[in-house]
Amino acid sequence: MTVDSIEVAKAYAYGAWGDLPIFCGDLINFGYWKELLDKSSDELITKQKKIESSYALYKYVLDKVKPLGNEVLLEVGCGRGAGAMYACQNYSFSKMFCLDMTTDQIDCAKKKFEKTPFPEKVQFINENITNLSSFIENIDIAFSVEAFQHIEDTEKALKRIKQTLKPNGKIAIATYFSKNIVEDSVIESIFPLVLKKQEAIKSITVIRDELEKAGFLNIEIEAIGDYVFYGYEKWVRQQNADPCSYVYFMAYERDILDYYVITATI
Repeated sequence: MTVDSIEVAKAYAYGAWGDLPIFCGDLINFGYWKELLDKSSDELITKQKKIESSYALYKYVLDKVKPLGNEVLLEVGCGRGAGAMYACQNYSFSKMFCLDMTTDQIDCAKKKFEKTPFPEKVQFINENITNLSSFIENIDIAFSVEAFQHIEDTEKALKRIKQTLKPNGKIAIATYFSKNIVEDSVIESIFPLVLKKQEAIKSITVIRDELEKAGFLNIEIEAIGDYVFYGYEKWVRQQNADPCSYVYFMAYERDILDYYVITATI
């Protein structure tokens, strides 16, 4: 499976994924629904609740590596900056570098922060993590929320992130991976965005191996699919979304896919 960064950038540009009804509040993730959704309920999900679920996913990830005041953060795949805004409003840290390969998203994020109290605290950078400029260093915490599936070379990305981190630095990654190693042809037959080279669904075993090769320690992997896919699937059905939005839930139900939060240190 290969990812074409140009195709990813096109998909995230204005008028594409970021403006779809299934994503709102400039938050392009599936959400974390544990405290927000009773699976046995027939209630409709409101737009506000979908936004809350997306912020809840950021909270879940950041609480795993909770910044306490003086840390320097790096977000890989910051999108339109909504997650960075949430971090500024709810956590204490000294500086955050926010990285995204899509020019449109970086431009949107910069505009979002111009009218806030935080413009000097956050620096937005239009770069690919695999070709990251050397000036980003001495990072305490690196995190990524639902972006790693769009990185063409995750092994190289993890090595580059490790280079940015201080001794005892921490990383947290949240996104979906296959539960086992699956033939590329099978993955491509299930996930249209893989076939379009807009994402690559690696196995969690491969990601663990890549973390170890990059030199990460204390690797912890938590599967949270039960609190992600049911809520997201119910939401996209309310929106009469494109059928490709349903395949993640179906793959989870078939025990092919899960949603993971991964933490590690150096």
